Formats: sequence, C-alpha cells, structure tokens
Amino acid sequence: MIQKYHCLPQSVYTWQDYSIQAIQADQIEAIRVWRNAQIEILRQSQPLSAEDQETYFKTVIWPSLSERQPRQVIFSLFHRQQFIGYGGLVHIAWHDFHAEVSFLLDPQIMQDPTQYQNAFQGFLELMKHIAFDELGLNRLSTEIYGFRKQHIALVEQNGFVLEGVLKERVFFKGVFWDAVIHSFLKAAYTQGQQPSLPEPSRIPLNRFPGNILITSAARKIPLIFAVADAARRFHPRVKVYAGDINEHAIAQYYADVFWPMPILADNQAESLKDHCLQHNIRLIIPTRDGELLFWARHRALFQQAGIFILGSDEEALKRCLDKLVFSSYCREQGIPAITAALEPEKIPAPLYVVKERQGAGSHNIGIALALDCAKKHARQLKDPVFQPYIEGQEISIDGYATQTGEMKGIVLRTRDQVLNGESQVTTYFRDAQIEENAAIYARKLGLKGHFVMQAILDSQNILHVIECNCRFGGASTLSLAAGLDTFFWGLLEAHGMCLDSRPFIRKNLAIKQIRIPQDILIYGSCF
Repeated sequence: MIQKYHCLPQSVYTWQDYSIQAIQADQIEAIRVWRNAQIEILRQSQPLSAEDQETYFKTVIWPSLSERQPRQVIFSLFHRQQFIGYGGLVHIAWHDFHAEVSFLLDPQIMQDPTQYQNAFQGFLELMKHIAFDELGLNRLSTEIYGFRKQHIALVEQNGFVLEGVLKERVFFKGVFWDAVIHSFLKAAYTQGQQPSLPEPSRIPLNRFPGNILITSAARKIPLIFAVADAARRFHPRVKVYAGDINEHAIAQYYADVFWPMPILADNQAESLKDHCLQHNIRLIIPTRDGELLFWARHRALFQQAGIFILGSDEEALKRCLDKLVFSSYCREQGIPAITAALEPEKIPAPLYVVKERQGAGSHNIGIALALDCAKKHARQLKDPVFQPYIEGQEISIDGYATQTGEMKGIVLRTRDQVLNGESQVTTYFRDAQIEENAAIYARKLGLKGHFVMQAILDSQNILHVIECNCRFGGASTLSLAAGLDTFFWGLLEAHGMCLDSRPFIRKNLAIKQIRIPQDILIYGSCF
C-alpha cells in the first residue's frame, strides 16, 4: 500500500516523465546516504546514522501524513519510475500561505548537468502545482548557498525571483558564503500557467472564519477530505468537525474535531444550536436522508444564530423523500419521472421495481421482478411502492443550486458498477440537453445546495427520472473533480459572500472514479 498525505487528494503526481509520491519506508536509507554525501549543501552539521534517520521518520514524517496541515510535505522523486531524489515543501506557515522548497538528488544524477536541470525543472513544476492548486498557498521560497551557482541559475530559469541575500550565512571550506533568497508567487503561476480565471474568494485573513460541521459523518472519509480541501482554500483557520451518534465512528480519525452527537430530536434543537455557537460552527452539512427534515425544520433557528445549513427547505425535501409524492409532483410539473403506485395493478408493466416509499437509497430494493415476485418482495418492506422497470443506462445528475435558486452547475455521470445503491465505478460524461433539462427540473423541485438525481437513459436516449437525493451522494466526489465546487460555494454562502467570483469551471476531459477501501496507518511515538 502506497502511503499518502491526507491533506492531498492524490497519491501520485506526474509532470512529463517525472512523478512524486509520499516517501515510503523502503526509501529512507537511500535518502540518508544521499544526504551524508552532500552534507555541505544542507542544514546538517554531521552525518546521519541509520538510527537517526529511522527515528526522524517515525517521530516527524510518518505522523505528518495524517495531519490536515502538516509542517512539511516531502516526496520521493521518480524519473520514468526510477527513484532519483526527494524534496518537498518545508516550514509551511499555513497562516501566511507560505512554504520553503527543499530538494536533493542522487549524487550520480547531480554529476550530469542535463539530467540535473531536467529533474529540477520537473520537481519545481510539481511543487508549484502542489503548493498553489492543492494546498492553496501563496508564496514559495528557496534559500541557496552562494557557492551553488548552477542551482541559483536554475531556480531563476524556473521563474523564481531574487529577493535578497543573507550575508556570510554559512562557513564552507574556510570561506564565509552568502545565502541567496528567491521566491515564486501564486500570481506568477496563475498568469503564466493557468487560464485567466477570477481569483477564488477568501474571507479576509484578519477575520476569524466559522467552522464546518459534517453530521452523520460515520465513515464518509472522501466527503470529509473534500470538505477539508474547500476549507483550506477558504481560510487556513477553518476547522472541520465530524459529528455522529456513534462515538466509535471512523470519521473521528480524519476530521479536525469529533463530536459524539445526541440523537436528533426537535427538543434538542436549541442545545445543538448552542453547542455550534460555542465552537464557532457557521456551516452545517447534513449527509443522511433521515436527518434532512430535522435540519430543514429548524433552519430559521440556526439562521438567526448565524449558522447556515446546506440543503433544501422542508417543502422540497418532503416532495423528494416520498417517492409516491415525488412521482406525482414531477408529472404535474412536466418532469419525466417514472410512475409510482402503491398497487402494481395500477401501473401494468412486464416487470417491476419495488422499493421503500420513504427516503432515498436502494436498501432492500427489488429490480426487474414479475408481478407475483414483486408482490412477494413488497411484503418484506415497511411501506413499499411499485414502479415499472425500465431497461437502460443508469446515470446520476449532480448539481448545486444557491439559496436564491441560481443553478451553479450540473455534472452528469454514468453508474457503471453499483454496490448497495452506490456507484463503485462512475464516469463523467457530457450531454448539453440533459444538463439544460436537469437544471430546469431542479428549479421546479425547489432544490437548494447539493442534490443528486438518479435517472435511466433508455435505448432511445430518453431520460426517465427515478428519484432525487437532496444531499451530497456517496460517489458525488467525482462531480467535484469535474468542477462542481459544492463545499467552497457553501462556505461562501455561509459567510454571506458573493458566489460570482467563484464560477462553475467545467473540466473538459474524461474522468472515471473508482471507489476502493484503503488502509490508513497513523504513526505515533516509538514504543
């Protein structure tokens, strides 16, 4: 299993023939040898022993992998899969959006000027992407000893600007040498390498931002990571709280703070509001169908306290959570929803789908059943509804609507492999007509915040809407990768800020998402 930083969405990053990944345990000995061979260019006064190296990684590097805002992110560098060096961002000052670049190559690579130049360029390109696109930093800097003339020339060739000189900073071979300071700003990166886009809105750094609460967090780790990414881009001081009634929920290992919440009940609303205020929570993200109505009922109470609940209002939720009501309402509004009935005889069909009437999801669903089998399956359900079975490609339609009803964006994805009602493999695709129609349907349904419509595209490419989930879905992280910036938009709305500066920038490339279980190692001090 490849170790990765939890603060980064990917395990491996690539630029041309170069790639980086978090340092692995079997690479630290080579790094020790390289450091000892080049001690004169490092902030290292004496050779490292194998024990020194192992202790440092156990106590500093391995624990930082699970931190949301580590002091350093360091990587192994590969050229065509050959391990040739390492480096990263160190002395990260999150409150100032600044980090220093650290870099060291295999001494044999250093002896070849061309390989050295190409490797350093590849590494710097990767560091700029990590710093500015992934971590939301604003400034990178380097400190290079004056006798490293080639290294100084290379950082300047790669856009770093001379800022100053630390006079006689280091003593080497009987001579005092200066240290040269260079920097590279995000503005230069944006202008030189990115499309011209409005700068994402940020809350002023001197204003304390509100925190975020994810309720029913359970084991929704990709969602927590996505929220943490938006929080980091919004303001480095925003904390992500994971709430769940299960005090052993896995989410507690991934959020900044874990809150063992009480069971939601109307007589608990006031105390929940007070707890949120005590912890400066300004944005609540409900994630479970069964709690959506509770938060909608008490939206006004929380809103008066300056707490924003991401989601639709009570009326919209009631029409979406009840599949019978949803089907009837959609057909009244001209939305092509699949008919639903309490009795299958009212909707004659060769085959049926049988499911629970209330809520979303596909628990205990019966699919493509003949009439007798459909009736038999219905007896296992609490409150069943019947729908005609329609064969075709199942798709999900992710979208975000602001509190004023503006549609920020629509993302379509096929449900290629489904397990327990959630896509294990899902693929982003484009269809302008479906996107346009979905936005119309969402407005007619009165949706707000993130929503996911489920639908079938039949053999004639006709759309049949199955249901609508008024929350972030299990595989909705693909929609974020495609440009739907749900949680950043939610933060802007929670803080009363304009969303115009953060438009929907759609990705025009193929994206497939594969959801897998992953083991996470959390390192502590030595035994």
